[in-house]
Amino acid sequence: PPTLIQTLANDESDGEYGNSVGLSNDGNRLVVGARSENVGLFEQAGVVRVYERDAIGQWVLMGTPIVGTSDGVRAGWSVSISGDGSSVAVGEPKGGQSDGGAVSTYRFDDEQGTWIPYGTVLEGDAGEAFGYATSLSNDGNLMAVGTPKAAREALQNVGKASVFYLFGSEWVPLAGGSEVYGIDANDIDGTSVALSQDGSILVIGGKGRDVDGVRNAGHCRVYKLGTEWELIHSIEGQTENGRLGTSVAVS
Repeated sequence: PPTLIQTLANDESDGEYGNSVGLSNDGNRLVVGARSENVGLFEQAGVVRVYERDAIGQWVLMGTPIVGTSDGVRAGWSVSISGDGSSVAVGEPKGGQSDGGAVSTYRFDDEQGTWIPYGTVLEGDAGEAFGYATSLSNDGNLMAVGTPKAAREALQNVGKASVFYLFGSEWVPLAGGSEVYGIDANDIDGTSVALSQDGSILVIGGKGRDVDGVRNAGHCRVYKLGTEWELIHSIEGQTENGRLGTSVAVS
């Protein structure tokens, strides 16, 4: 049977510590979000902590926590760690200059012993909830971001997933395959996203999709990258309020 190694807890009340988590491929680095934790005078700014397993297998805090920098941005609503453990993405769906959400990325600096930003800060448009979900590739140079409240033409809350690659020190949209939208209003695609380690497979969950009249059945779609994202499989929920696609993962 599984053996419990350690239980991590947070002393801050109402922080929602553990609302999001991510683990490196070797299982030695762990990132944990606490999206509602207060930071100084900032309420619900959010805090993200990264842990590393020490020589005896215990989790110890790695560097200083990554914190939200203003009221209500909810840093750590989503978190992702690259497969090699080098990079961390932090989603703030209520952050950004227009409150449309933001995503920041960090890499650990051994000399300074802290997490240093890399790449540009990405932001969504007002009300989009950009950064509700995030997923990094193995080396942290590709990233998928979920934006469940994005609109398309007259359709509200269709949702979308966007994929970016690191070009020098800047995150730029992936050419020919940067955005995949939901199908209908209120699909809220981008509720969850998962990017394969090599960045060739993208999985998108949309927990709000109605299926053949069944409300909020949800769906999950799997894409493969060619010249653009090609749909290779779709899974649809079967029950009312089943909300399939609330979370997704890919091997």
